[in-house]
Amino acid sequence: MHIIHLVSNGTWGGGEQYVLDLSRALASEGHRIEIISRPVSEVVDKFTANGLPPVARMPLRGAIDFLSAVRIASRLRRCEEVIVHVHNFKDAIVAARARALSGNDKVRVVLTRHLVKVGRTSAIYRELYSKLDAIIFVSALARDEFLKSAPPVAPDKLHVVHNSIVVPPCAPVPSDIPHIDAPVIMHHGRISPEKGLDVLLDALASLTDLPWHLRIAGEGKAQHVGPLKQQAVRLGIADRVEWLGFRDDIHAIIPSATIGVVPSTWREPFGLAVLDYMAHGVPVVTTDNGAQPEYLTSGTDSLLVPPSDPESLASALRTLLTDETARRRIATAGATTFDRTLSYQAFLGRILSVYQSIR
Repeated sequence: MHIIHLVSNGTWGGGEQYVLDLSRALASEGHRIEIISRPVSEVVDKFTANGLPPVARMPLRGAIDFLSAVRIASRLRRCEEVIVHVHNFKDAIVAARARALSGNDKVRVVLTRHLVKVGRTSAIYRELYSKLDAIIFVSALARDEFLKSAPPVAPDKLHVVHNSIVVPPCAPVPSDIPHIDAPVIMHHGRISPEKGLDVLLDALASLTDLPWHLRIAGEGKAQHVGPLKQQAVRLGIADRVEWLGFRDDIHAIIPSATIGVVPSTWREPFGLAVLDYMAHGVPVVTTDNGAQPEYLTSGTDSLLVPPSDPESLASALRTLLTDETARRRIATAGATTFDRTLSYQAFLGRILSVYQSIR
């Protein structure tokens, strides 16, 4: 198959990693992959470094952007069967317009919906829905929220495909990551208010009777990181908190953790950090307000707690800190759940099934 991905974000994030991982997996199976992106060095350089340099760089500015549609249409005219895979509705407008301009009736347009948001129902969106061949939601939560506004989309166009991660080969823990005698609780990802790190610090402040060390990997804006560091000082636990900053070797660091924690206070469309811990056999505690209950069973392969509830989070952490048998049981079950239902190969098969269904 020939697949073209449109990538319009101005920074590298989870959506861009989704495109990179999917493109590399598809290319490894012999499919022809092309990337069209905005001329943003952070994004272009990342794809290029991974052997997928964008074939074109365009504005990709949605409904007002006729130039990108004309240029993409020119490429589509030269294609036989081709799937244009987009990752937001702004790019879907450009892709649908390009298909119409190309006159190529063998072009298909697929959208992956990475957000939990109600579908828009303005005239331009109602028309767009009729032109999309498939919408992939990263969770049932994302699909159900989208449908709350009753957008006019044929049900057979809607698909739920849970995200996955590519697990790199095992690597030794980096030499600059110190060995800690106490149990290591780890959190990684972008540092921002909706990630719930303030709740985690409050929870840990009630567990000072137990040995533990908190390792935080990730970066964020100064106005978000600064107050968290001050909170740790105010709670008297600053000497137990390690701030690693951004790390591109996170999969080598995760195995050094005793417990993974993802205390998001917003509804995660599908949080990949949870899968990182599961894949590495690290027991995970996370919140139950996003897509997590769709693929996790609390008490079996994880511990789920309400968001913004430091007491419940502290109780779950206390259980894992004091019960080695529970830790091992949940870690083993989490790894099994990942291997059986959430592996990247399973994800890739489901994406290919969607592609095949619209050819």
